[in-house]
Amino acid sequence: MVAAHAVDGTWTGATTEWTDGTNWTSNPDVPDGTATFTNTGSNTVDSNGVINIGAVVFTAAPSAQAYTVNTNDIFVVNGAGISNNSTNVQTFNVSSSMVFTNSSSASGGSNVVTYNVSAGAMIFNDTSTAGSANITNNGDVEFNGSSNAGTATITNNIVMNFNDASSANNANITNAATGFLSSNTSATAGTATISNSGSLIFAGSATAGSATITTDQAAPEETGPALALSIALPLGVFASLITVPGAEGLYGAYLAALILAIAANDARYYLIPNELTAAAFALALLRAGAFAPDIGVAALLGRWPARPPWRCRSRSLMAFYRRWRGRVGLGDVKLAAVCGV
Repeated sequence: MVAAHAVDGTWTGATTEWTDGTNWTSNPDVPDGTATFTNTGSNTVDSNGVINIGAVVFTAAPSAQAYTVNTNDIFVVNGAGISNNSTNVQTFNVSSSMVFTNSSSASGGSNVVTYNVSAGAMIFNDTSTAGSANITNNGDVEFNGSSNAGTATITNNIVMNFNDASSANNANITNAATGFLSSNTSATAGTATISNSGSLIFAGSATAGSATITTDQAAPEETGPALALSIALPLGVFASLITVPGAEGLYGAYLAALILAIAANDARYYLIPNELTAAAFALALLRAGAFAPDIGVAALLGRWPARPPWRCRSRSLMAFYRRWRGRVGLGDVKLAAVCGV
């Protein structure tokens, strides 16, 4: 059996569609080896199908015109990566998942490649690198495995995570007030320069390395959530004590405070601490044991599935929390367990 050879092609672009073989010199095939862009064809390129490509090259001679590539479907780069040797900046608008694998680079060559991540995600796996890319993130950027951010210039407005053994390397990262930037497991910030106005977290064995990190002390505080908490806490305590006077109401007041503490931590760090959840669960069990001793632990636990969370007395507080958080995850399941008791 003869192994299939990668197909190389140069863009001729009678239309804008990447996945149309007639737009390439490799016609009828769409290249999966090296895709070359010179100064021919449409300078707008739309990717509306799954792409697997080894390398994308914007040539120096002739100097490739300025292209805008819109990735509207999964776009996987698995070889040398994307290189810009032209005198023009080349732009990728990422609206789906753009994945770099093996040792591919998002920006090699003598000039930069710009990425605008909107509703999509840029994902770096294996030993891939962001290279010298200029990335504006309004979606999700993930560094996994042993990937790194190279010398990229990155503005993070939403979510960017360094996972596993990845590194921020020597990147210049601006984490905006709306940005969430985390390093997890054994990731490192390397020698990056990080200007932070949002949420910055190092979890697990992750370290700041030798990075230069500055925090904008003048950044506006998140007054909305803080104000909501300052109002919700006394209201929750007051409502519990008025609705059920005495010791049982006091249990409810403590539980309200714990739930709001969980909400505050989640709003800031996108984490629901096990310690706070365990404390709330223990408090709920104590309350059940103190005021319904005839039920028994086995019966209490046995009836939990039949008592959905929305029937508990704190359902209004849970509804407020869910609306504020805006999503449901494993942490919400833990809270549902507390509420079910």
